[in-house]
Amino acid sequence: MVDIDDTPNSELINTFVGMSLEISCNAPGKLTWKAYNSDLPSNFEVVESMADGMHSSLLRISNVSYEDAGAYYCTATEEKSLLVNCK
Repeated sequence: MVDIDDTPNSELINTFVGMSLEISCNAPGKLTWKAYNSDLPSNFEVVESMADGMHSSLLRISNVSYEDAGAYYCTATEEKSLLVNCK
């Protein structure tokens, strides 16, 4: 198991049971949200958008419960284009 305190750019977010929480991630390339050692719970929603070549992803957690506590992370995969010139 990965200790979130040892990962670069980690941040501790505190909230209360029953509240909603939004976490954003912005980077070039396709963004994906993951949870350490589990799938994202069913009360999580991912909203994606793009502006000026920058991808943005918002992880929304509605009705937070004790079971939602854990480490979640956003990964970015750089999209690449290839130009093929045939002569």
